Amino acid sequence: NFTSTPSDDNAVKVLKIANGSHAGKFLVASRANANSSNDIVLTRFTSDGELDTTFDLDGHKQVKLGENVEVIGLIELTSGEFILYGNITQNSVITGVIAKLDAEINIDTSFATNGIYSTVDIPDLDVSLKQATVDNDGKIIAVGNSDNGSSITPVILRLTTSGSIDFSFNNVGFNVGSTGDEYNTLVVKSNNRVFVGGVDNNSASTKAMLVTQYKSNGTIAFNYYIDVNSVSDDSVHKILL
Repeated sequence: NFTSTPSDDNAVKVLKIANGSHAGKFLVASRANANSSNDIVLTRFTSDGELDTTFDLDGHKQVKLGENVEVIGLIELTSGEFILYGNITQNSVITGVIAKLDAEINIDTSFATNGIYSTVDIPDLDVSLKQATVDNDGKIIAVGNSDNGSSITPVILRLTTSGSIDFSFNNVGFNVGSTGDEYNTLVVKSNNRVFVGGVDNNSASTKAMLVTQYKSNGTIAFNYYIDVNSVSDDSVHKILL
């Protein structure tokens, strides 16, 4: 328990730090749930697996990206900085947030707006994030879904290195897939094309696997719908290059 009140804690992501003065140490992003509200806690361990008490005195640090934030993932940059992302739930509406942290896990306020990008910037869609990554130019690409209660719309977006919407990506910084599909995961090729995996909910009988490739300019190169058999629901949760 790393917060000021008793909480249920769940480790979501473990990184072995590869860059900067803390290379070789481990960083853990955890979800702390107390009184039906989520907080984000980062914990740093030494290379020997001991709590790193040089990190915020006790090895743990709470990161505030908003109220009731569920952490989804953590990415290390080659600079030794980090990208932290998750979803905020307020009044039953879920929106995604992406933040940049320095090597000591302070929010970099020069990134986006006061250090945090929010998917509220995408008009007419409340987008919750599923996964994010960094392309070969250092830009941040994320996938998620918007659920209005009656239908689901998958979304992919790209941010510049400074955290603003990248208008060179589909002219508006994001693209929307077919209504009814869902995006779960993504991977970036060396030419900055993006493979996205998910699920097609539009089948008449069962759900099918979905693989979509986006060109580096944000337009769709192709969609593959793969129904393994007619009696099971199929979906893609991980893609490897």
